[in-house]
Amino acid sequence: MTTKIFSRLGAAVFLGALGFSALIAFSKEPDRLDQIEAKVVSVMPDAEGKGWLVILAPKTLDISNMAPRRKKKYKYPQKVLVIGVGMSEGTSIFYAVAKKTSIRPLTHELFSKFMNQAGVRLLSCLIHTVSGNTFFARLDWTLGDKKYSTDARPSDAMALALRSKAKIYVLRKVFEENGLDWPPDKDKFKDAPREGPL
Repeated sequence: MTTKIFSRLGAAVFLGALGFSALIAFSKEPDRLDQIEAKVVSVMPDAEGKGWLVILAPKTLDISNMAPRRKKKYKYPQKVLVIGVGMSEGTSIFYAVAKKTSIRPLTHELFSKFMNQAGVRLLSCLIHTVSGNTFFARLDWTLGDKKYSTDARPSDAMALALRSKAKIYVLRKVFEENGLDWPPDKDKFKDAPREGPL
């Protein structure tokens, strides 16, 4: 009984602390044909020193020679998606990609452990919208036998997904309209959409 109460209370505190804007239960899996499974291929400081640039590529894109690893039923764009994120968020993503942990747990490290202890299972992260110059994302997760979808900043979503070994998806339209041809012109990085004011 105590464990169940802790799990429910823990999940509620987790959502409130991250400041997610919505919690919507979904009844069926999203149509993955409209989405591209992506991987984080690089995390680098931006030119102004105000944050980091997270570079995403389709999972099947071999960035060494641009050759897809294997054929799919639908063609992935030969592009990368560059997202500007804040300094602390970028550092957290960098640590996750490098499989490093800090001496004192970073926020996403703490919440990742908290989620596991509370019984929250993160399924996937989806970057689904660009409005103006801002990216929007969501997290799909389960608690017990219930499934949920929660709005999140892309940086938070990616940082948690990487630590939970959850898949990262980008809506195909977002990738095609905002992606840069590979190999990208780094001069264009400064114009990359961000996830809001840093």
